[in-house]
Amino acid sequence: MYALVLIAIGSALPPDYAYSITRQDYLNDEREKVEMSRSYEPSPANISSVVLSPALEEFVKAYAESVHDQWSYAKIEQGWMYGEQINDKYRLHP
Repeated sequence: MYALVLIAIGSALPPDYAYSITRQDYLNDEREKVEMSRSYEPSPANISSVVLSPALEEFVKAYAESVHDQWSYAKIEQGWMYGEQINDKYRLHP
């Protein structure tokens, strides 16, 4: 009997109601919000005249892929999942 009541209550709650968040998760989320609210104006260097050798170009591509993989693994460890749009509340990221 109690199990049926708990199932009914659990089914009626929205998915984010049961999401447990630790104090550290909260602090991390607040830090990310502050960092994302800062105005960022990139000023890239002009590298249009730079020519890399084929071997160095291959290395640069492999290095960039490795850095991206490390970033994405860190996001996964923090509980982020794939989503069509960025959603901090549900930790979704394209």
